[in-house]
Amino acid sequence: MNTTNESSGRTGFAGQSPEIKLSESERLYRSLFENMLNGFAYCQMHFDDNAKPCDFTYLSVNRSFETLTGLKNVVGKKVSEIIPDIWRTDQKLLDIYGRVSMTGKPERFEFFLCSLQEWFLVSVYSPSKEHFVAVFDVITERKRGEKKLIEAYGKLEEESKRLQETNVALKILMQHRDVDKKELEANILSKVNKLVLPYLKKVKENFSDSTILTNLELVEMNLQEIVSPFAPREVYNFSNLSPAEFYIVDLIKLGKTTKEIAALLNLSPATIATHRRRIRRKTGLTNSKINLSTLLSSHPK
Repeated sequence: MNTTNESSGRTGFAGQSPEIKLSESERLYRSLFENMLNGFAYCQMHFDDNAKPCDFTYLSVNRSFETLTGLKNVVGKKVSEIIPDIWRTDQKLLDIYGRVSMTGKPERFEFFLCSLQEWFLVSVYSPSKEHFVAVFDVITERKRGEKKLIEAYGKLEEESKRLQETNVALKILMQHRDVDKKELEANILSKVNKLVLPYLKKVKENFSDSTILTNLELVEMNLQEIVSPFAPREVYNFSNLSPAEFYIVDLIKLGKTTKEIAALLNLSPATIATHRRRIRRKTGLTNSKINLSTLLSSHPK
Protein backbone atom coordinates (compact mmCIF):
# COMPACT_ATOMS: atom_id res chain seq x y z
CA MET A 1 0.00 0.00 0.00
CA ASN A 2 2.72 2.36 0.99
CA THR A 3 4.65 1.45 -2.12
CA THR A 4 1.61 2.06 -4.30
CA ASN A 5 1.01 5.46 -2.69
CA GLU A 6 4.63 6.46 -3.13
CA SER A 7 4.48 5.30 -6.72
CA SER A 8 1.24 7.21 -7.33
CA GLY A 9 2.74 10.30 -5.74
CA ARG A 10 5.76 10.11 -7.94
CA THR A 11 3.58 9.47 -11.01
CA GLY A 12 1.39 12.47 -10.24
CA PHE A 13 4.43 14.75 -9.73
CA ALA A 14 6.02 13.45 -12.89
CA GLY A 15 2.84 14.21 -14.84
CA GLN A 16 2.27 17.75 -13.48
CA SER A 17 5.73 19.22 -12.90
CA PRO A 18 6.72 19.53 -16.61
CA GLU A 19 3.44 21.33 -17.39
CA ILE A 20 3.93 23.75 -14.51
CA LYS A 21 7.52 24.35 -15.54
CA LEU A 22 6.50 24.85 -19.16
CA SER A 23 3.81 27.33 -18.18
CA GLU A 24 6.24 29.24 -15.96
CA SER A 25 8.85 29.20 -18.70
CA GLU A 26 6.35 30.54 -21.24
CA ARG A 27 5.31 33.35 -18.89
CA LEU A 28 8.96 34.19 -18.22
CA TYR A 29 9.92 34.35 -21.90
CA ARG A 30 6.74 36.21 -22.79
CA SER A 31 7.58 38.77 -20.12
CA LEU A 32 11.15 39.08 -21.41
CA PHE A 33 9.85 39.36 -24.97
CA GLU A 34 7.38 42.13 -24.12
CA ASN A 35 9.67 44.08 -21.80
CA MET A 36 13.01 43.90 -23.58
CA LEU A 37 14.40 47.30 -24.53
CA ASN A 38 15.46 46.18 -28.00
CA GLY A 39 12.97 45.91 -30.81
CA PHE A 40 12.04 42.36 -31.91
CA ALA A 41 10.47 41.22 -35.15
CA TYR A 42 9.80 37.65 -36.33
CA CYS A 43 9.09 37.63 -40.07
CA GLN A 44 8.55 35.44 -43.13
CA MET A 45 10.60 36.36 -46.19
CA HIS A 46 9.12 36.52 -49.70
CA PHE A 47 10.99 36.18 -52.99
CA ASP A 48 10.09 37.02 -56.58
CA ASP A 49 10.29 34.65 -59.56
CA ASN A 50 14.02 35.32 -59.82
CA ALA A 51 14.60 34.33 -56.17
CA LYS A 52 15.28 37.96 -55.27
CA PRO A 53 14.05 39.16 -51.84
CA CYS A 54 11.08 41.45 -52.48
CA ASP A 55 8.98 41.59 -49.31
CA PHE A 56 8.36 40.07 -45.88
CA THR A 57 5.45 39.57 -43.50
CA TYR A 58 5.51 40.47 -39.82
CA LEU A 59 4.53 37.40 -37.78
CA SER A 60 5.30 38.76 -34.32
CA VAL A 61 6.73 41.95 -32.78
CA ASN A 62 7.19 43.30 -29.25
CA ARG A 63 6.20 46.63 -27.69
CA SER A 64 9.71 48.06 -28.18
CA PHE A 65 9.31 47.49 -31.93
CA GLU A 66 6.46 49.99 -32.00
CA THR A 67 8.29 52.39 -29.62
CA LEU A 68 11.52 52.42 -31.65
CA THR A 69 10.05 52.45 -35.18
CA GLY A 70 6.77 54.25 -34.64
CA LEU A 71 5.08 51.52 -36.72
CA LYS A 72 1.88 50.08 -35.21
CA ASN A 73 -0.44 47.14 -35.96
CA VAL A 74 2.03 45.47 -38.29
CA VAL A 75 1.48 41.80 -37.35
CA GLY A 76 0.07 39.85 -40.29
CA LYS A 77 0.97 42.61 -42.74
CA LYS A 78 3.65 42.82 -45.38
CA VAL A 79 6.33 45.47 -44.97
CA SER A 80 5.37 46.83 -48.41
CA GLU A 81 1.94 47.67 -46.94
CA ILE A 82 3.55 49.53 -44.04
CA ILE A 83 6.40 51.15 -46.03
CA PRO A 84 5.31 51.11 -49.70
CA ASP A 85 8.61 52.33 -51.16
CA ILE A 86 10.95 50.09 -49.14
CA TRP A 87 11.92 48.06 -52.20
CA ARG A 88 13.18 51.28 -53.80
CA THR A 89 14.70 53.12 -50.80
CA ASP A 90 16.02 50.23 -48.72
CA GLN A 91 16.52 47.24 -51.03
CA LYS A 92 19.82 46.50 -49.30
CA LEU A 93 17.95 45.68 -46.07
CA LEU A 94 15.69 43.24 -47.95
CA ASP A 95 18.78 41.62 -49.47
CA ILE A 96 20.36 41.08 -46.03
CA TYR A 97 17.18 39.61 -44.53
CA GLY A 98 16.72 37.40 -47.60
CA ARG A 99 20.31 36.15 -47.43
CA VAL A 100 20.08 35.27 -43.74
CA SER A 101 16.69 33.56 -44.13
CA MET A 102 18.10 31.31 -46.88
CA THR A 103 21.63 30.61 -45.63
CA GLY A 104 20.90 30.46 -41.91
CA LYS A 105 24.06 32.49 -41.20
CA PRO A 106 23.39 35.30 -38.69
CA GLU A 107 24.59 38.83 -39.39
CA ARG A 108 25.06 42.00 -37.35
CA PHE A 109 25.18 45.39 -39.03
CA GLU A 110 24.43 49.12 -38.82
CA PHE A 111 21.93 50.46 -41.32
CA PHE A 112 20.33 53.81 -42.16
CA LEU A 113 16.69 53.14 -42.99
CA CYS A 114 15.86 55.87 -45.49
CA SER A 115 12.11 55.35 -45.20
CA LEU A 116 12.21 56.07 -41.44
CA GLN A 117 15.24 58.42 -41.45
CA GLU A 118 16.82 56.54 -38.56
CA TRP A 119 20.02 54.59 -37.93
CA PHE A 120 19.59 51.02 -36.60
CA LEU A 121 21.96 48.44 -35.11
CA VAL A 122 20.50 45.11 -36.21
CA SER A 123 21.23 41.50 -35.27
CA VAL A 124 19.39 39.03 -37.51
CA TYR A 125 19.24 35.21 -37.53
CA SER A 126 17.05 32.55 -39.11
CA PRO A 127 15.11 30.07 -36.91
CA SER A 128 13.86 28.25 -40.05
CA LYS A 129 14.19 28.55 -43.81
CA GLU A 130 12.64 31.68 -45.34
CA HIS A 131 12.09 33.09 -41.84
CA PHE A 132 14.17 35.52 -39.83
CA VAL A 133 14.27 37.25 -36.46
CA ALA A 134 15.59 40.81 -36.25
CA VAL A 135 16.63 42.29 -32.90
CA PHE A 136 17.48 45.96 -33.19
CA ASP A 137 18.08 49.28 -31.47
CA VAL A 138 17.95 52.87 -32.74
CA ILE A 139 21.45 54.43 -32.79
CA THR A 140 20.68 57.69 -34.58
CA GLU A 141 21.92 59.90 -31.71
CA ARG A 142 25.16 57.92 -31.49
CA LYS A 143 25.73 58.27 -35.24
CA ARG A 144 25.06 62.01 -35.04
CA GLY A 145 27.63 62.26 -32.25
CA GLU A 146 30.13 60.29 -34.35
CA LYS A 147 29.47 62.60 -37.29
CA LYS A 148 30.11 65.67 -35.12
CA LEU A 149 33.36 64.13 -33.85
CA ILE A 150 34.47 63.38 -37.42
CA GLU A 151 33.62 66.93 -38.49
CA ALA A 152 35.46 68.36 -35.46
CA TYR A 153 38.48 66.17 -36.23
CA GLY A 154 38.38 67.34 -39.84
CA LYS A 155 38.35 70.98 -38.71
CA LEU A 156 41.29 70.29 -36.39
CA GLU A 157 43.21 68.71 -39.27
CA GLU A 158 42.45 71.73 -41.47
CA GLU A 159 43.56 74.10 -38.71
CA SER A 160 46.70 72.05 -38.14
CA LYS A 161 47.47 72.14 -41.87
CA ARG A 162 46.87 75.90 -41.94
CA LEU A 163 49.20 76.40 -38.97
CA GLN A 164 51.87 74.27 -40.65
CA GLU A 165 51.58 76.33 -43.83
CA THR A 166 51.79 79.54 -41.77
CA ASN A 167 54.86 78.20 -39.98
CA VAL A 168 56.53 77.40 -43.30
CA ALA A 169 55.70 80.89 -44.57
CA LEU A 170 57.16 82.45 -41.41
CA LYS A 171 60.34 80.39 -41.77
CA ILE A 172 60.72 81.54 -45.37
CA LEU A 173 60.09 85.15 -44.28
CA MET A 174 62.71 84.86 -41.52
CA GLN A 175 65.19 83.39 -44.02
CA HIS A 176 64.57 86.32 -46.35
CA ARG A 177 65.01 88.77 -43.48
CA ASP A 178 68.28 87.08 -42.55
CA VAL A 179 69.48 87.40 -46.13
CA ASP A 180 68.38 91.05 -46.20
CA LYS A 181 70.20 91.67 -42.90
CA LYS A 182 73.42 90.16 -44.22
CA GLU A 183 73.16 92.18 -47.42
CA LEU A 184 72.63 95.35 -45.37
CA GLU A 185 75.65 94.58 -43.16
CA ALA A 186 77.79 93.91 -46.23
CA ASN A 187 76.64 97.15 -47.82
CA ILE A 188 77.43 99.20 -44.69
CA LEU A 189 80.80 97.50 -44.30
CA SER A 190 81.67 98.21 -47.91
CA LYS A 191 80.75 101.89 -47.65
CA VAL A 192 82.66 102.41 -44.41
CA ASN A 193 85.75 100.73 -45.86
CA LYS A 194 85.54 102.74 -49.08
CA LEU A 195 84.10 106.08 -47.96
CA VAL A 196 85.17 106.57 -44.32
CA LEU A 197 88.31 104.67 -43.36
CA PRO A 198 90.45 105.94 -46.28
CA TYR A 199 89.73 109.55 -45.35
CA LEU A 200 90.32 108.80 -41.68
CA LYS A 201 93.74 107.44 -42.65
CA LYS A 202 94.56 110.65 -44.52
CA VAL A 203 93.54 112.72 -41.49
CA LYS A 204 95.87 110.66 -39.27
CA GLU A 205 98.75 111.37 -41.65
CA ASN A 206 98.39 115.11 -41.01
CA PHE A 207 98.82 114.88 -37.23
CA SER A 208 101.93 114.10 -35.20
CA ASP A 209 100.53 114.59 -31.72
CA SER A 210 100.43 111.16 -30.05
CA THR A 211 97.21 111.87 -28.12
CA ILE A 212 95.33 112.96 -31.22
CA LEU A 213 96.67 109.99 -33.16
CA THR A 214 95.60 107.62 -30.40
CA ASN A 215 92.08 109.05 -30.39
CA LEU A 216 91.89 108.81 -34.16
CA GLU A 217 93.01 105.17 -33.94
CA LEU A 218 90.27 104.56 -31.37
CA VAL A 219 87.69 106.08 -33.74
CA GLU A 220 88.96 103.83 -36.53
CA MET A 221 88.89 100.76 -34.31
CA ASN A 222 85.32 101.46 -33.09
CA LEU A 223 84.11 101.97 -36.62
CA GLN A 224 85.58 98.62 -37.59
CA GLU A 225 83.78 97.01 -34.65
CA ILE A 226 80.44 98.55 -35.63
CA VAL A 227 80.59 97.25 -39.18
CA SER A 228 82.24 93.90 -38.51
CA PRO A 229 80.05 90.96 -39.54
CA PHE A 230 78.70 88.69 -36.84
CA ALA A 231 80.52 85.38 -36.62
CA PRO A 232 80.39 82.41 -34.21
CA ARG A 233 82.95 82.95 -31.52
CA GLU A 234 83.56 82.17 -27.89
CA VAL A 235 81.79 84.70 -25.67
CA TYR A 236 83.68 86.55 -22.94
CA ASN A 237 82.08 88.83 -20.39
CA PHE A 238 83.21 92.48 -20.65
CA SER A 239 80.18 93.95 -18.86
CA ASN A 240 81.86 94.15 -15.44
CA LEU A 241 84.74 96.36 -16.56
CA SER A 242 85.09 99.90 -15.21
CA PRO A 243 85.32 102.91 -17.59
CA ALA A 244 89.09 103.09 -16.99
CA GLU A 245 89.45 99.39 -17.78
CA PHE A 246 87.37 99.81 -20.95
CA TYR A 247 89.76 102.54 -22.07
CA ILE A 248 92.75 100.30 -21.38
CA VAL A 249 91.03 97.49 -23.32
CA ASP A 250 90.70 99.83 -26.32
CA LEU A 251 94.39 100.70 -26.12
CA ILE A 252 95.39 97.04 -25.87
CA LYS A 253 93.29 96.35 -28.95
CA LEU A 254 95.28 99.01 -30.76
CA GLY A 255 98.38 96.98 -29.98
CA LYS A 256 99.76 99.33 -27.34
CA THR A 257 102.21 97.85 -24.84
CA THR A 258 101.95 98.28 -21.06
CA LYS A 259 104.63 100.99 -21.10
CA GLU A 260 102.93 102.85 -23.97
CA ILE A 261 99.57 102.74 -22.18
CA ALA A 262 101.22 103.94 -18.93
CA ALA A 263 102.78 106.88 -20.76
CA LEU A 264 99.51 107.85 -22.43
CA LEU A 265 97.58 107.73 -19.15
CA ASN A 266 100.35 109.16 -16.96
CA LEU A 267 100.31 106.01 -14.83
CA SER A 268 103.05 103.62 -13.79
CA PRO A 269 103.56 100.37 -15.75
CA ALA A 270 102.84 98.47 -12.50
CA THR A 271 99.39 100.10 -12.30
CA ILE A 272 98.64 99.17 -15.91
CA ALA A 273 99.82 95.60 -15.19
CA THR A 274 97.39 95.43 -12.25
CA HIS A 275 94.57 96.65 -14.53
CA ARG A 276 95.45 93.99 -17.06
CA ARG A 277 95.27 91.26 -14.39
CA ARG A 278 91.85 92.55 -13.27
CA ILE A 279 90.64 92.60 -16.86
CA ARG A 280 91.72 88.96 -17.30
CA ARG A 281 89.95 87.97 -14.07
CA LYS A 282 86.72 89.80 -14.92
CA THR A 283 86.59 88.38 -18.44
CA GLY A 284 87.30 84.83 -17.27
CA LEU A 285 90.85 84.55 -18.57
CA THR A 286 92.60 84.07 -15.19
CA ASN A 287 93.43 80.41 -15.78
CA SER A 288 93.59 80.66 -19.55
CA LYS A 289 96.65 80.74 -21.77
CA ILE A 290 94.89 83.01 -24.28
CA ASN A 291 96.81 86.23 -24.95
CA LEU A 292 94.73 89.24 -23.91
CA SER A 293 95.87 91.35 -26.88
CA THR A 294 95.00 88.56 -29.33
CA LEU A 295 91.58 88.04 -27.79
CA LEU A 296 90.69 91.74 -27.71
CA SER A 297 91.80 92.29 -31.30
CA SER A 298 89.21 89.75 -32.52
CA HIS A 299 86.33 90.49 -30.13
CA PRO A 300 84.19 93.62 -29.82
CA LYS A 301 83.34 94.78 -26.32
